[in-house]
Amino acid sequence: MNSEDRPTIWVGVDEAGYGPNLGPLVMTAVVAQGTQNQPDLWADLEGVFRASDPKGRSLCIDDSKRVMARHDGLALLELAFRSMAMTIMDGVPNPFDRESWISALGPDIFGGEEMPHWVDDSSDYMLFHSSGEAVNLACQSWRILAAQVKVIGPQRFNQLIEERGNKASAHSVVFIELLRWLQSLVEPGEEICLISDKHGGRHFYAPLLTEAFPESWIQKIQEGPALSHYKITNKQNTYELKFRPRADSESGLVALASMVSKFLREKWMDQFNAWFARRLPDLKPTAGYPMDAKRFAAEIAQYCEEHKISTDTFWRRK
Repeated sequence: MNSEDRPTIWVGVDEAGYGPNLGPLVMTAVVAQGTQNQPDLWADLEGVFRASDPKGRSLCIDDSKRVMARHDGLALLELAFRSMAMTIMDGVPNPFDRESWISALGPDIFGGEEMPHWVDDSSDYMLFHSSGEAVNLACQSWRILAAQVKVIGPQRFNQLIEERGNKASAHSVVFIELLRWLQSLVEPGEEICLISDKHGGRHFYAPLLTEAFPESWIQKIQEGPALSHYKITNKQNTYELKFRPRADSESGLVALASMVSKFLREKWMDQFNAWFARRLPDLKPTAGYPMDAKRFAAEIAQYCEEHKISTDTFWRRK
């Protein structure tokens, strides 16, 4: 077999919501099955475009911040999310078919364990209603195979900070959970290439990888501002992991993970804002970022005190 045709698993990982005080941290891993040639979503798939492209063809794949800068940003996020789901599930089922969604994308896909706090009617939340036509994210040389979403609400985020001591370590726990899921997904003998955005500018990942891959050989190839690169070998597989700044500009899989994470965080915040709006009609919604989060928290403080709503259920300590 030609080396370029050797089966390879490609993974892109990114997150949304690391900085805010309100709402969840969402981290997503998107997995493609292909050859040793890295999937290029922009070149390999007809109609896929970047956020700055004025032509706006069928499907935008880009860093979620760039996508959300567009007037149609949220709709583009949802279309990318639905396209990924459609490809994995060979067609997107009715939104109420919860088990199919959970089986394909993970138990957190409908907002995680803390979402029910902010829902009055459990049959009417985290639904997906894209107006655009979903795109099949597959071509002759590769296809999107799987994805896993981790939604870490404020309560669990605070718990992880308490257990691990700081915000960066809490973030690492979520990434480790995705790496363990990936190990359960791949077949023996497969080669896995993972690309991730840098974790808050962090350059050294060996301790994190040792925790995620116990009893494996971890080789440090490069550690620095431009690239942190590792090769991991165990009895069944070989993993190559690269952490790059702005990885979502270079890898379509990372960009897609960024968009999915941002979309699901936006859906979570919609539910959170709507819950309080039903009780405090004059309350202005929030995106959860530090300055406006303080305003929002101050305006709901009396209601929360009167109804014994713990601050830990909505406010992230760091």
